[in-house]
Amino acid sequence: MIRVCELFRVFLGFVMIVAFFGKGIDLEEFEVELKTLVLPFLTVFTRKIHESQALVKWIEPFLLPMALLTLLIESFIGFFLLFRVYVRVSAFMLILLLMLFTSILVINLLYSNSELKTCGCFGVLWEEPITWWSVGRNVVLIGMAWIVYRSEASRK
Repeated sequence: MIRVCELFRVFLGFVMIVAFFGKGIDLEEFEVELKTLVLPFLTVFTRKIHESQALVKWIEPFLLPMALLTLLIESFIGFFLLFRVYVRVSAFMLILLLMLFTSILVINLLYSNSELKTCGCFGVLWEEPITWWSVGRNVVLIGMAWIVYRSEASRK
């Protein structure tokens, strides 16, 4: 009988590979999504919209490397989970990545002037509006990743 944690591991690996391909298909669109995600996030910390816009201008040259790094991390997590390589580390990295994405989604939901129209979670493959459902889905995925992480930790 296949254990639940094994199903979660395979499912999470598949989700990460789909997210990788969905974002990677249209890299320019993913860069635009990153820029749109960053503005409200920075506004929370700078408290002034013009300061955060200046910061966005400053980070624009780093958007492509950020997009590529995100894709690289998602692909490694996905393939490592699917092929049972460094599962514990991959599950932990997935938890951190999903916590970051979830905090960005929450800030964008709470920030009324957000230009973010879609979640961007699966790139062009599945464009859904940003809602609390997106946050809830991420919380469930974090829980699944935690179960995989704990299962691997108990094996050692």
